[in-house]
Amino acid sequence: IMCNLQSNLNHRPKYRSCAGISLVEMMVAIVVGTIIMASVIMTGVFVSQSFKAVGNYSDMDRKSETTVDNMSRDIRNAGLITSSSTNQITLTDLSGNVTVYSWNPATTQLVRSNQYGVTMMLTNCLFLSFNTFTRVPSTNMTFIPPSSFTNEIKLVSVSWRCARQVFGSRINTESVQTANSM
Repeated sequence: IMCNLQSNLNHRPKYRSCAGISLVEMMVAIVVGTIIMASVIMTGVFVSQSFKAVGNYSDMDRKSETTVDNMSRDIRNAGLITSSSTNQITLTDLSGNVTVYSWNPATTQLVRSNQYGVTMMLTNCLFLSFNTFTRVPSTNMTFIPPSSFTNEIKLVSVSWRCARQVFGSRINTESVQTANSM
């Protein structure tokens, strides 16, 4: 019997395969899991910034196209450019209706005012400049600025740059436009 009892003690069941993981294995699993979660979070942040930047660019491009279309139509329909400066132009059509495009650098907004009311054309406009010329360029491609008489103006050039912020910083959301109308 003694032999039998002793052999039973030496032949204990092997529970090692059922035991938990060791401390080293747990630490390695936590480090690997943390690296995977960090990369998933960083990818999510990058993708959301990219979608926001593309959406901003698309919206600014659409507003810039609308502004160029409206401004070109109004300039072509104008019978007279009543006044012009680098940040404002006043147009009078053949019926006597006045349309004013004015940019305020403090509010970074381009506004169109006419007999129908005031329309916000561009927001977040960091730079805008109107330039007027007396005719199309000469043979050496130089534009001739008008004298003090606004009835000499035959060409209007406008340039602007708009930008928006994406999550607090400007990321490739600038829209630069230049247009010439006669």
